[in-house]
Amino acid sequence: MPEFDPTQAIDAIEGLTVGFTLFDADDGFVFCNSRQKELFPGVADLYVPGTPFETIIRASVERGAIAVAVGQEEEWIAERAAIHLVSDGIPHESEHADGTWTELREMQLPNGSRVSLRTDITDRKRAQEALRESEAQFRNLIDGSIQGTLIHRNFKPLMVNHAWAEIFGFDSVEQVLAQDSILASFPEHEQERFQKYAEAWSRGEAAPSQYIYEAIGRDGRRIWVDNIVRTVDWAGEPAIQSTVVDITEKKNIEEALLERERRYRLMFDSAEVCLWDEDFRGVHAEFERLRGEGVQDLHAYLQEHPDIVWELANRIIVNRVNDATLRLFGAATQEELLGSLDRVLP
Repeated sequence: MPEFDPTQAIDAIEGLTVGFTLFDADDGFVFCNSRQKELFPGVADLYVPGTPFETIIRASVERGAIAVAVGQEEEWIAERAAIHLVSDGIPHESEHADGTWTELREMQLPNGSRVSLRTDITDRKRAQEALRESEAQFRNLIDGSIQGTLIHRNFKPLMVNHAWAEIFGFDSVEQVLAQDSILASFPEHEQERFQKYAEAWSRGEAAPSQYIYEAIGRDGRRIWVDNIVRTVDWAGEPAIQSTVVDITEKKNIEEALLERERRYRLMFDSAEVCLWDEDFRGVHAEFERLRGEGVQDLHAYLQEHPDIVWELANRIIVNRVNDATLRLFGAATQEELLGSLDRVLP
């Protein structure tokens, strides 16, 4: 068996990408590698055998190397000394004055010596900060949107914005997230359909990605929403994102117009006098053509060209007539009188 060569161990420690420091059982400095000096250049002159541990950490604070110690120097020194005393291997993060971050792990050896390992985690911390900023921007964008956004898994809400909560009559986002299921927001006759959609999306199968449906607000109010759905990754698992626009007012207007149209047709059809619903756009187009050719006095022009009158009459389209008109002309159906007036006029 080859003899142990201490120089090989030192070379191996020197080649580590983490900072390595060894203190003896009396907390005196023994050895560190070059990486440790790179991480703490402000106290590199103290890395000499025998320098007490407390002297090194106190100098780090006094020389401004530790950003979090500013204004609480003695408290930080006491906390750092306690971590060193325990040396249980639990990681501790520190921010340095130059903006870099390191992670510390300390272990006690059987002979009472202590080993300190320092890892540069600056890139990881910056990535975490960038992720937090991205998430904050996403949250601000979602929360500021007038579109309601809900992310759920099996109808258990995972994330929701204020607009969705307001559209569906909840007092707060927290009230929505406290729900075990948001299925109650859908009419009973729609719940089975939406469950089938959700199951299909979860399996990656085809299902409608946009549709309009009537929902029920928390206060029992009926609302109409236009819904766009897609699958997303949430905490490493697939979930469903639903983005809705409240179209209740639009639907109410449409229904009011339909009701007005129904009443108009009822009055139109039941009137005792003949009524014709006619389209004069063809006549208007012909008048515009004549004006474009320089005709200024249409009345005089038509008197001089009576044949044009019949051509204009033929451009009038009959859209609908009432029952009284059908009886007057002896027509059995609307179709017999619809179309150009030349089918009616002699």
